[in-house]
Amino acid sequence: MMARASAWGRWYAAQILVNGGKPAGEREVLQVACFNVEQKILGGELEVRGRLPGEMDYNPIPRTFWRSSALTFIPHPASLWRLVILPRGGASIEPNGNVIARDAEAAARTAQITNYDSFLVDGYQFEALWPRRERLADKARRRFIWRARWCRLDKSEIRRLSRGGALRNATVIALFLLAGMVLVGFWYVFSLSKPPAIINTASDIKLFAQCDLVNPQIPFSV
Repeated sequence: MMARASAWGRWYAAQILVNGGKPAGEREVLQVACFNVEQKILGGELEVRGRLPGEMDYNPIPRTFWRSSALTFIPHPASLWRLVILPRGGASIEPNGNVIARDAEAAARTAQITNYDSFLVDGYQFEALWPRRERLADKARRRFIWRARWCRLDKSEIRRLSRGGALRNATVIALFLLAGMVLVGFWYVFSLSKPPAIINTASDIKLFAQCDLVNPQIPFSV
């Protein structure tokens, strides 16, 4: 979701579309997203909690544990993609997803993380780092989309990357229409609250009696 729907993910896909002439591969975007997540974890901006086998609680994993490991995605028949933790220094991935490290010491360091049977991150913290809307990223994405339209690149990818802008424009139009309806409502209420005309003199009554009933012109005093 972060790789496809966040402001960063759509900006990255837009620049790949323009610079490469074709849509970015899903695996390519996922790998770059993994790198970004690693940097936030190592920088302390994103906390990861893990649960050890046989325990119920999730405890914070020290960020230093991640210095010897890397994140990557591999194809999976059931979930399309599977996240794998690799030891740095070289490793190979078997077809079943098992990781074979070339360096036993690096594998031992990575085992500090792989010993956990599941992981959790704070959703609010994650979305704050990669929001769906971000002013600078959205502005750069719109520029790439304009260039992609000019070059007549992949239309379906352009539509996908433009959805956020179309929704924003529709929201602005809806707000303007709502404001107009409110103003019309205020005008209507004000017009109803205006007091009616009153015949308050004897001369007005005499003129009223002499007026043309087909097209009356009554000089009322307000």
